[in-house]
Amino acid sequence: MQAQRIVIVGGGFGGAFAARYLKRYAPPGTEIELINSTNYFVFQPLLPEVASGALMLPEATSGNSGWKTK
Repeated sequence: MQAQRIVIVGGGFGGAFAARYLKRYAPPGTEIELINSTNYFVFQPLLPEVASGALMLPEATSGNSGWKTK
């Protein structure tokens, strides 16, 4: 049987959640690839706090590099 490959386009809330869910529940050997135009995730509900100066932008973002696992 050939290993499956799942490609998720878009790393927003939906794409990130789908990738994490599939990583946990997909059959062993399934390759999951998340494609996004940026290498970070912006937690959009915190953007008003960033705009008002209550938070700095790094506090509302998370790098995607830590998501890659083999």
